[in-house]
Amino acid sequence: RSRESLLAIARSSESPALVDHLPRLSMEEVAFVAECLTHAAPVWARHCNAHLALCALIQTYGSHLATVKLVGTLLASADADFCCHKNGASVAMTIMSSAIPQQQRRIVEHVLLQAQRFSRHRFASKLVLQVLMLGDVPERAALVEELMDAPSLVKLACHCFGSNIVLALLHVPEASDRVCAMLRKASRIVKRDRYGSKLLHAAGLLVGASFSRAIWAH
Repeated sequence: RSRESLLAIARSSESPALVDHLPRLSMEEVAFVAECLTHAAPVWARHCNAHLALCALIQTYGSHLATVKLVGTLLASADADFCCHKNGASVAMTIMSSAIPQQQRRIVEHVLLQAQRFSRHRFASKLVLQVLMLGDVPERAALVEELMDAPSLVKLACHCFGSNIVLALLHVPEASDRVCAMLRKASRIVKRDRYGSKLLHAAGLLVGASFSRAIWAH
């Protein structure tokens, strides 16, 4: 296929068929697909159909040289806020789970630079959760420190997406006790908020509440 025809398929409703076919490709064909997607990679990361092919390529061939180049191009783009897009966040999470370690660290670095902002974002907050749950110990510890400023933590606790991050921090050994102490200290403020009250109940910090290990979805 030509580059144009492949990109037309990736952009169309036929993208799932391309995804299904990826595991059966030769290494030369994988390189061709990756090279096609490398051009305008930030655009494809946001595209409702093309991002599926991008994610599948990273999941299946994350260490292939052409895929590494593709991900590198995406991470080096000036438009690095693809993490804040619905489809772009899915691509970022796939990089975090399936790309080569150096590129996984690039995602972590990007999260650390904007930890507070991402924690309040509808889509990027899912990436913050992924780093907290799946990141290496040093990465997780660095993110914890970015999130543990007391005033900012209280604001997160009272935010529709940030409250999920605070609940996740309660499951991080190096953060759990500190988060509990901060929430208890600020409980009068937090419990008056819709999301804060829900958080305190899930954390077992309201009378009659039991600790929940489920991170709820909004």
